[in-house]
Amino acid sequence: MRRTIAGILLGLIFMGLLAPFATPSPDNGTGFLFVDVPQGTQITVSGVGSYIGPTALELPYGRYTVKVTGDVEVVAEVFVSPDNVTILRIDPRTIREAVTGEGITSVRAILNESANYSREKLNPPFDPFFFPGGCGGNFPYINISKPYPMSLLVRGKDEIYLTLNGTFMHLGDDEGTACVFYVDIFPGERNTIVFVRNATYTVPWARLEVSSEPKDLTVYINGGYNRYILYTPVGLYVPAIPQDVYNSTAYGFYGYMLIPVIHRLNTHTVGVAEDNYLVESVVRVSPGGNYSVHVDMEKVKLALMVERKPREEVSAVMRYSTSENPAEKPVELNVNSIASQDFAVSDTVAAAFTRLSHGLEFAL
Repeated sequence: MRRTIAGILLGLIFMGLLAPFATPSPDNGTGFLFVDVPQGTQITVSGVGSYIGPTALELPYGRYTVKVTGDVEVVAEVFVSPDNVTILRIDPRTIREAVTGEGITSVRAILNESANYSREKLNPPFDPFFFPGGCGGNFPYINISKPYPMSLLVRGKDEIYLTLNGTFMHLGDDEGTACVFYVDIFPGERNTIVFVRNATYTVPWARLEVSSEPKDLTVYINGGYNRYILYTPVGLYVPAIPQDVYNSTAYGFYGYMLIPVIHRLNTHTVGVAEDNYLVESVVRVSPGGNYSVHVDMEKVKLALMVERKPREEVSAVMRYSTSENPAEKPVELNVNSIASQDFAVSDTVAAAFTRLSHGLEFAL
């Protein structure tokens, strides 16, 4: 039985070699996905398999998640239809070059055709940055639960704090006197601060600036956002705890207070979003440091994009997938194009096997 299947496969592959660029017969249940990446890039299609790109796949129509890992992680959620060839272009190097700054340890770019990561900026009749002075501040809504519950405290446009639950924090000064509070946060619901004195440990701060091209893009901090203030450019103070701290104490309204442990928190995830694009950067911070993230979103969009061509042009896609270095030049689909005479036979066999193996997988 295995020999019979192997013989059928081999015969089909060599039949493909005799006419490698023929347009496949229409099939209402399948579509074609061409992933255009630099030669040798590892590609994973969730629920389907892993491949060395660039590659063209014949798949049942539906939604697929394509992942590329390396210096930058790329995740694309695309829809493959039976009517078109879906072309997904990914240039990881250009995406990484589009994200600059200080302290960035990793970058992930997400394209999701069915999502909208932008949040419309609200312009209320009041100034969301207004602060009359003294201790305390404004508490704009934000919902952050991971890695620990966090919230925002605003004491003016240049004095925004990312507060951390269950800690003693120095949140500005009032006429030279330090405003130190115990912070209690219930993510997405409410947060309170209680004035304390003689704290043995207060959370150190780092400064984080977030900007983009173009401006006014939605900013996410550790997954949370606020529709009043978190838009590029924005700067804020973030916790920078290099190691776990045990048995911190202070005196508050209810007397003696003890925090058994304040966990290390020295990384923050900064997201910059526009429409169905989200670029996330992990920033490692140290006490007193200055850090930044700048995202050139226009550059990201050019390096991560989806196009669709008529199904009958799939033969040109297969041709392109077997060219010597397809990722260095744009795809020009032409159903009447003539196959290059210098293509590698091994590459053609591999491309044919990729297409046929998927057809057989779903037929079986």
